[in-house]
Amino acid sequence: MVKIKVVDLLQQSINVYQQIAEEKNIVIKVDLQTDAEVYVDVDAIRVVFRNLISNAIKFSYPKGKIVVSDKTKHGFIKISITDNGVGIKIEKLISLFDYSSKQSTKGTSGEEGSGLGLLLTKELAEQNNGKLSVKSKPGVETKFTVTLPLV
Repeated sequence: MVKIKVVDLLQQSINVYQQIAEEKNIVIKVDLQTDAEVYVDVDAIRVVFRNLISNAIKFSYPKGKIVVSDKTKHGFIKISITDNGVGIKIEKLISLFDYSSKQSTKGTSGEEGSGLGLLLTKELAEQNNGKLSVKSKPGVETKFTVTLPLV
């Protein structure tokens, strides 16, 4: 566990997927308000951010937009990754983090997945004293939020 600025971890993760986003004509807007620090397993949280950014690209339509934003409150930072892609239906949202109902959904350009990415992402966030939540309106947007304690 080390102390690191959230913005640095996020930017590293965005850089990994920037070319893939550009190939789909997707804009990634970074709207970070703080240079807050967290005490985390850097590799684990890097995986969390990369999985969420990768999924946002995967489920966004060409010419879509992804917004990476943050908010600090009561000793925590909430990092949100919001896309305006296909969304997640309510019946799928209910079992999204359930190992017994592991599901893989193809992306908007036919991208494949294992169905394990979000399960791993949630587990890694929790191992770092954080949590992962999701809100979605099918056909409008999906917003995944990672909440981590501040240093």
